[in-house]
Amino acid sequence: MSDKLTLKLLGKPQILLNDEPVMIFHKAQALFYYLAVTGHAHERSALLELLWGKIEGSDAKNNLRVTLSHLRKQKLGDFLAINRHSVAFNYGSNYTLDVEGLKNALRATPKTADYLEKTLQLYRGPFLEGFQVPEEKVFEQWVKQERQHVHNLVVQTLYNLALRYQEQRNYTASIDAINRLLRLEPYHEDAQQMMMVLFNKTGQQSEAIAQYNLYSQQLKERREVVPTLQEILENRNKALQTPRMEDLETPEEIESKTVVRHSERRQVTLLYCHIQDKQPELDPEAWYTRRQAMQAFLAKQVSMLRATPVQQDDYGALLVFGCPQEYEGSSFWAVQAGLTIQKNFAQTEFAETTQLSIGVHTGFAIVDIATSESKVDVDVIGPPRDLAQQLARHATPEGIYISPETYDIVKGYFLTKTVENPSYSKTNSTVYQVLGETGVQNHLEASCALQRKALTPLVNRQLELETLWVNWQAAQEDSMARFVFIHGEMGVGKSRIVHALMERVTSEYDRSNKPMMLKAQCTTFYQNQPLRPLMLMLQNLWACHSQTILAGSIGELASTEDSERAAGLNWLIQQLNGDEVAEPSDIDNLQEQVVQGVLTLLQHLAQTAPVLLVIEDLQWADNATIALLSLLLEQQEYGTQLLTLVTARPEFRPSWPHYSHTTSLQLARLSNKDTASLMDSILDGSDVEEETRQKLLEHSDGIPLFAEALARRATQTQDFDTVMANLFPPVLYSALMMPLDELQAAKKVAQFGAVLGREFRYDTLVRLWDSDEKSLQAGLDKLVKTGIVYPRGQIPQATYKFNYSLMQQAAYHSLLQKHLQNINVEN
Repeated sequence: MSDKLTLKLLGKPQILLNDEPVMIFHKAQALFYYLAVTGHAHERSALLELLWGKIEGSDAKNNLRVTLSHLRKQKLGDFLAINRHSVAFNYGSNYTLDVEGLKNALRATPKTADYLEKTLQLYRGPFLEGFQVPEEKVFEQWVKQERQHVHNLVVQTLYNLALRYQEQRNYTASIDAINRLLRLEPYHEDAQQMMMVLFNKTGQQSEAIAQYNLYSQQLKERREVVPTLQEILENRNKALQTPRMEDLETPEEIESKTVVRHSERRQVTLLYCHIQDKQPELDPEAWYTRRQAMQAFLAKQVSMLRATPVQQDDYGALLVFGCPQEYEGSSFWAVQAGLTIQKNFAQTEFAETTQLSIGVHTGFAIVDIATSESKVDVDVIGPPRDLAQQLARHATPEGIYISPETYDIVKGYFLTKTVENPSYSKTNSTVYQVLGETGVQNHLEASCALQRKALTPLVNRQLELETLWVNWQAAQEDSMARFVFIHGEMGVGKSRIVHALMERVTSEYDRSNKPMMLKAQCTTFYQNQPLRPLMLMLQNLWACHSQTILAGSIGELASTEDSERAAGLNWLIQQLNGDEVAEPSDIDNLQEQVVQGVLTLLQHLAQTAPVLLVIEDLQWADNATIALLSLLLEQQEYGTQLLTLVTARPEFRPSWPHYSHTTSLQLARLSNKDTASLMDSILDGSDVEEETRQKLLEHSDGIPLFAEALARRATQTQDFDTVMANLFPPVLYSALMMPLDELQAAKKVAQFGAVLGREFRYDTLVRLWDSDEKSLQAGLDKLVKTGIVYPRGQIPQATYKFNYSLMQQAAYHSLLQKHLQNINVEN
């Protein structure tokens, strides 16, 4: 009787020969799994590239021979077909393979509920769960693709099972099937909507609302339109109709679903969490249980943070920030995420037996993005991936190490110390250990915290600064609140002029009569978290010397104000004290109460001392913050010495009317002369030549932030040819790429235009365009509406120019070389 081979590759992989485990070395396993699953013969040269890609010629061939010999010695040779040129799995042998069984079972018809349940029993977990050969990228990519394919099959099968149970009117079993699906794929929109309908149909209204709240929060985080629950229930009624058997999808149909793939070159920030046992001698079952708990912990952290998972296994998780959608400050949020993960990890029960170290690195990599109907998968290829993992493995237990490249972007935001790390692969590199936050809220404050010296001069803003000062004085002299709205492009100097006013206010008052200055910073990260900027503002005030005053004011007001405002103020006290607060039953009502409470508090504080309230970047403000500003404008209180300063970019359109106590201040770009003066304050004393200075001036476009970043970059290197060839400062990357990513399909138009230069003609672009002309014109319209380019003339004689030189470079450098070569430029 021939030997019987059992291959269990779903979940933790196992090789059984006559029901007994077979132990073979790691790469032999990898080779055996690959041959069994792929289903055809492979040239030996292809196998060398698969598993010995970093080994030269004869050494790689010898490794393959040794591996095949090892498989024969372990009595697995009968299951292989080997010749001088190729190796294949012997499908005529006596074997069972769970992956193959799953796929074959799903090809069969009919598919009853019982049949699908039995088939799903074959699925013990992800394909080759926990198995990896990290140094062999080709093999790892194959595992990732096969794992995703199997995952999609199981998810769709669970969806079909739910439909089968609906056909039988067995809604409880249908709910169970959807629950199992959502555990595998929490963001599956069809499943979430079906769950709401099922809950509603079975009279579980509270569960339907809870599911809807979770679903709507996910849509908000992705900045998508959120339908009402009633709309979902109405639109999904068809889902409860009996599906026809022929409507159920086969594996081939699932696989053939449209998956849009594209690759591009991006600056990404990668965070790697490295897991290591404090007790190396551990029972295998206990080790597996602990690893499962760690994986669940890391998965939960990913869902809470604005990160995209790239890889997760028994030894850690790799996350990417700023991809596939860039957002401003992604490197900062990556490091902030590291602190959050470590804080949450310290509170887990397995922190005593497991250590977690984190590495963060920023750099350019090739990013492969696969978009399907229900999800987006991201893979990162290049050195940044390895460098993030190296940092994590060499970091101290519970430590966070960041690379010099990441440090250059986030310096000033975090408390750090240098670590001389000879094992870090980048020669002569110093890495940095993150100790905590500094509390600064934007790049200007970070620059102040870092330099401990005067900022670059405030160039040609004397008139605007005087306007702010006049409003500040008027608020005190008239005892009537004033409101100033400062708007302008990114980097044009809004924060800088606010800082200048705050410095002047501070210098004009002695300590006994020092005004109270409150500052709230709106960010892309907290855009969908109501009240977050206001709470951070009050927490900062609570933590400083004003705590006693603030606590007394809140307590006094809470006892005298009407019930609605008192409820909001009492909630504030609990939050600021760090007390546990019960989840509110009506979040909208709580927000309204807190907004009223903060309004009352601000007016009360401004009656006892001058108050300067600053709220920056309103284009990212949540609705509660906007509501507070509207109330401050409408409820004009006499006897209040309050000046409210708000800043915003052009895309923010205020809904409030103009009042007599409001002033609007538009900041324009600097002239070439003023920009040169600003850059000279940085470049003077350096070896930067005049030709390079002119190039820097040209690419700054009169934007102070660009001018300063370019000038500082020029002083940090002696290779000025490199500076002139690639003027793209990493610190500006997220701010410039975010608007491009938000273009979605129109981003491709920006990339094609960028190949032609900062200024391009329509008739040239249309010759390069690889799709229909209607889509090109729609893309150009979107570029114009969003301010990415501005047009001159009418199509087909129109010309377009990028608003920023650096944004044109960002679009150009996002294209891979092979894509650039495929674009045949014909001027």
